[in-house]
Amino acid sequence: MDGGPPHTDTFDLKPEIAECGIFKPIDTNVPGIQISELLPKFAQMVDRAAIVRSMSTIENEHLRARVHLRTGFRDGQGGVAW
Repeated sequence: MDGGPPHTDTFDLKPEIAECGIFKPIDTNVPGIQISELLPKFAQMVDRAAIVRSMSTIENEHLRARVHLRTGFRDGQGGVAW
């Protein structure tokens, strides 16, 4: 999971922001949904997928957020978040 492409180069392009990648959005088989030009075959199957663009965390730092996402534990919490 570490080292993968960023969301701004795959499923959540932000073409209006220069610092957010060099790839262009392409249309998918679902009207109104665009993804990266890097994923043309997936663009033909988006009607069979769920693209989540609303994840958030209360953690303010990537490493802590990653641990929380993967384990359900937050630093100092001492238990599983159900």
